[in-house]
Amino acid sequence: MADTKISALAALAGVDVAAADVLPIVDTSAVTTKSVSVQALAGAPQVVQSKAPASPTTYTLVAATDAGTLWHINSTSNVTIQVTSAAGFVAGQRVDLLRRGSGTVQVTLGTGATLLLATPGAFLRAQGSMATIYALSSTEFVLAGDLTA
Repeated sequence: MADTKISALAALAGVDVAAADVLPIVDTSAVTTKSVSVQALAGAPQVVQSKAPASPTTYTLVAATDAGTLWHINSTSNVTIQVTSAAGFVAGQRVDLLRRGSGTVQVTLGTGATLLLATPGAFLRAQGSMATIYALSSTEFVLAGDLTA
């Protein structure tokens, strides 16, 4: 077993994974292979990068730079965040939005994207409101949070 490449190991079905199981991980900062338990990995905090939109009031999300981020939108101007199918998102990726300023924040659709809403609108309701854009696929997204029409 000690001489087996990680890529040659047999797969373990998700239903057979236990908290005490150990996974190999490559530590790219040290260029070594280490281990982590499933329990430690599941309890690890999610790394979220905080961002604020630059001067444009309309911003089209891009998965490579925006997935996994929390946007602090502190603007007196109305801001539009657009989601498109060309953005490169894959299922499971998300972008969180926080409305900090007095300007409205609206999520809109671009080319080829479908947005599922549980609420009547795609505006973050008030200052302090949060919402999440969650990718179901590269073309289908869910918008959930403190929203209004």
